[in-house]
Amino acid sequence: MRNKNLCQNILLLHESSNNQIYKCRCCNHYNFNYKNLFFQFTKKELNIFYETLRSLRPYDFQHAHPEGPKALILNTKLPGKLGFTRDEVDKIIDEIEKALIMDEVFASLPL
Repeated sequence: MRNKNLCQNILLLHESSNNQIYKCRCCNHYNFNYKNLFFQFTKKELNIFYETLRSLRPYDFQHAHPEGPKALILNTKLPGKLGFTRDEVDKIIDEIEKALIMDEVFASLPL
């Protein structure tokens, strides 16, 4: 049985081994899949998440974890915080930048 709430009109903006960023053409939300996390953002929320990651400084990465020191950032979608290593943050920033560029490219194309 098909889910009527599931949009079949998505635009893949970026994909890597740990990440997918795509835009739902039905509702214009940006879906961000990272490892086992899934978030749905408006354009404004995606930009806030991106800027939050860009604003992290070396002293923010002070929370001990087996993968290495992590920075904890507030998650506006759920209670609690998200923890990322410096390497993860750098990769996510790069991937969001690529996705936003592709979003602009697709927006400039005639329908």
